[in-house]
Amino acid sequence: YTKGKIHLAMGDTVMAERELLRSLEGGGENKETCLVLSDINMAKQRYELAGQYLNEILKTTYDTEVLYSKGAILNRVNMPDSAKGVFVEILRHDEKYAPAYYQLGQYYYGKNNLDSANWYAEEALKIAPKFIDPMLLQARILDRRRQYQNAVEMYESILALEPANITAAGELRSLKGKILYLQRLQEERRAR
Repeated sequence: YTKGKIHLAMGDTVMAERELLRSLEGGGENKETCLVLSDINMAKQRYELAGQYLNEILKTTYDTEVLYSKGAILNRVNMPDSAKGVFVEILRHDEKYAPAYYQLGQYYYGKNNLDSANWYAEEALKIAPKFIDPMLLQARILDRRRQYQNAVEMYESILALEPANITAAGELRSLKGKILYLQRLQEERRAR
């Protein structure tokens, strides 16, 4: 296990993976080894294999972070309904786990169920008021609802908390462009 971590720290994922697999075969640190192997495989976009390592951990113990990673993998392989089930399961065990609320908000946003998406984002923010992801989700919901000024204010509050947030800055720029375009269209209609 230690050799694998050393190779990983040096940026050699091939040797790290090889050493970690040897460690597993030799009965080494199962949970930690599986976590690192899962991370390596996630980085290499080998999601099925990453999920298998997480499932190995979940066979013997309940772990919120591991279960959350499993849900994230299910989202990446376009299995949102299965991911939703994982996030609901997390909240059954820990109703104060803000990332699971956020993920459920994302799920409902993807289904265009904006009221539910907003509710889950709100729940996440009640637990973690400075959690940027649910704030971004709320800004997107406001945009989709055509509440443009409120969306601009939400993006600006995100950027006040995290000025280097590229996602918020890009979406705000796009939203302001949309607002200008709509204003020009409205002016053209009035001019006719």
